[in-house]
Amino acid sequence: MKKTLLTLAVVLAGYGSYAQSYLPLTAGSGNALTNTLYINNNTQTGAGLQLDGTAYGGHIWQFGDGFTTNGTFSIKDATAGLERLAITNTGNVGIGTTSPSQPLAIPITSNARGISLGTYSSLSAGQFAFVGITGADGTFNGGNLTGGDNGAASMAVIHTSGGAGNSAELAFVTHNNGVDSRERLRIDRLGNVGIGTTSPAYKLGLPNNATMSFNQDPTNPFGIEGGDHAQTRIIMGASSGASSNIAFGVSSGIGYVGFTERMRITAGGNLLIGKISQANTNYILDINGNARANEIVVNTTGADFVFEKNYKLPKLEEVEAYVNKNHHLSDIPTADAMKENGVAIGDMNTKLLKKVEELTLYLIEKDKQVTEQQKVTQSQQEQINQLKEQLNTITKALTKN
Repeated sequence: MKKTLLTLAVVLAGYGSYAQSYLPLTAGSGNALTNTLYINNNTQTGAGLQLDGTAYGGHIWQFGDGFTTNGTFSIKDATAGLERLAITNTGNVGIGTTSPSQPLAIPITSNARGISLGTYSSLSAGQFAFVGITGADGTFNGGNLTGGDNGAASMAVIHTSGGAGNSAELAFVTHNNGVDSRERLRIDRLGNVGIGTTSPAYKLGLPNNATMSFNQDPTNPFGIEGGDHAQTRIIMGASSGASSNIAFGVSSGIGYVGFTERMRITAGGNLLIGKISQANTNYILDINGNARANEIVVNTTGADFVFEKNYKLPKLEEVEAYVNKNHHLSDIPTADAMKENGVAIGDMNTKLLKKVEELTLYLIEKDKQVTEQQKVTQSQQEQINQLKEQLNTITKALTKN
C-alpha cells in the first residue's frame, strides 16, 4: 500500500509540473487537441491564457496581464502581433489601442472608421432601435418616444420603410425628471432637421410659438421667434432695463473675424444704414450714403390753402424787403440749416408748392394789370389817332385859305 501511494505521488507531481505548460484537451470526436490551452506559460510573455489554433489554420490568442503592458489586461492576436482589447489598471477600456486615456477609447483608422451596433432589417415601419444612458434606477426600456420611460436619454434610429428597406431617421430623446421621455430633435431621411417636431418640412423646422435663442440668459435674449399667424420676429433684449440694438453686417473671415456692420435697428426702432449712431434720433430712417429708387411716395398735406379767398397773399414789396434782409425766402430754411439738418422732403415740397402757388397768384394779378394797361394804352392810341385826323383836317383847311 505504501509503495502504491508513493508511486501515485510521483505521478501527480510530474503531472503538476507538466500542467504549468499546457493541458491536453480531448474533442468530442476523440481527437486529442494537444498544445491548445496554456496556463501561466513560462515560455510566453505575460500571465494568463493562450489559445493556439494554428494547427487548424487559426491564430494564437492571448488573454491576460502583461502581454503588451504590465498591469493591463489584454486580448491579443499574437499571430498578427496586434492587441485587440486592453483594460488598464485604472479601468479604462481600449479597443484597438493599448493605452486608452478615457473610460472607453476607440481609435479611428483608415480601416476602422466607425462603430456598428447592428442592422435594423427586422424592424417594421415606425419601430426604432436606440442607444441610451440608463436612469437612476438602472433601467432603460427604450419605451415610447413620447411616453413614459425610466431612461435618462437616448439616441434612436427610426426605421421609416420597414423590413429590409434603407430609409431611416435619427431622433434624440431626453427624460424629464422621472415624468416621461420625449423626442427633442430629429433628422429625417431627406436631411431636414426638426427641433420640437417629428416631421420637419424644411432644412430647419421649428413648431409654432418656438423661440430659438443664442443666449443662456433669459433676461438678455437674442433669437428668432415664430409666432401665431405665421408671424416671425427677430428678438434682442438686454437685462437691467438697458437698451440694445440689432446689428446686421458681413465678415471677411470665419465667425466674427473682420466683421463690418452695415445696418442697425436701434432700441427706439430707428433704422440706420451705413452708420451706427444718430445725431438726431427724430429720424426713423437714417442713411449715410446715396439711395436710389424708381419712385418715392411721400405723404404731404399740399398747399391748396393758398387759393382760398381768405388767404392773405404777401405784397411783392414785403417779399422784396424780406429777401433783402434775410437772403432767403420766408418759410424756407437757410442753406446752413439744410446742411446741418438736411431737408424734410414732404415739408419742403409743401413749402415750395406754396411759393409756386403764390407766384401763380402774382402772375395772375400782373396779367390782369397788363391786360388793363393794354386796354388803356389802346384807348389812348385811338384818341391819339382821332387827334391826328382832326389836326390833319385843320391843317388842310388853313392851307386852302
